[in-house]
Amino acid sequence: MLDQAGGPPIADLSHAWLSDAILAPDRRFVATVGGGRLALWTLDGERLGRCWAGPSDRFLAVSPDGTRLVTGSRHPGAVSIVDTAGSTHLERHVCERKTSASSAAFSSDGRRLLVVWSTEAWLLDGRTGERIASVDGLSDPAQGALSSDGSVIVVSDGVLRAWRVP
Repeated sequence: MLDQAGGPPIADLSHAWLSDAILAPDRRFVATVGGGRLALWTLDGERLGRCWAGPSDRFLAVSPDGTRLVTGSRHPGAVSIVDTAGSTHLERHVCERKTSASSAAFSSDGRRLLVVWSTEAWLLDGRTGERIASVDGLSDPAQGALSSDGSVIVVSDGVLRAWRVP
């Protein structure tokens, strides 16, 4: 626990839409999702002028270099990759499933991305969103993890299973 005698918090995002939040690895921004919005904030609580409306109310994952965010929605299970570094702020819609997306994780080099839905998990190219491999037939709710090198998928739906991937 932090001692409040050490000073005030360095950030107060009480005005942010908040279902989930994640800090960029280089601490350049905090990303928040909630209320159908994705926003980037500085640590002093100022919005960076980047705000997207859309299916962004479930979870966030940030690439190791902080240039890409993955955001997901409960309904209808949409997942998108958002470019945080480019001036155009591209949003690439990866896919839309009938079940809700529950989590996402990048490999430590950012080349691979695991996205888990209620009944399946996909290993994607972390830059393009192209599918590399998938696991089907999971039970709801499923959660997943990706090894740091992106070569092993671990999924739990009440039973923990691991797969090596190409």
